[in-house]
Amino acid sequence: METHDLKAKPFDEQDAPEGSPLINELEITLSLGQQIIDCALGLADLARAELQLAIHSLPRLLMLWLITMPILLMTWCSFSVLIAWCIYDFSKVAVMGFLVFFLMQLFLLLMCNWLYRKYRARMMLPNTSAQIRDLIQVLNYGSTNKGEAEK
Repeated sequence: METHDLKAKPFDEQDAPEGSPLINELEITLSLGQQIIDCALGLADLARAELQLAIHSLPRLLMLWLITMPILLMTWCSFSVLIAWCIYDFSKVAVMGFLVFFLMQLFLLLMCNWLYRKYRARMMLPNTSAQIRDLIQVLNYGSTNKGEAEK
């Protein structure tokens, strides 16, 4: 065959063996590209789902923030009343009532703080961030191995 005949034929019809390194490399590259696309689509789906969760948590977070202000004021007032009552009536039993009132508000304030932290953590998209870090680490690992292999 002449070179003119090779140029006229499509690549499939050329005399390349079945297990040609060029075809194997092309298949590997196409497979890698498909895996990267699948990974990016999965990451986008994860980000969308977490963003929806964060958006749904926003009204609850706002509500807890609004509730926390009066609870904080009431806790401070009850603590002040407790100290004042203790000083005024050192040996009376009525202090137990104020102490229970104070402890109930303190417990409520701690519960609101716990819920606030929980909703705030959701809004940071932790799973998406972890996936992005892992993907970057894998990509960096692949590039450092390639550089070491060339050395």
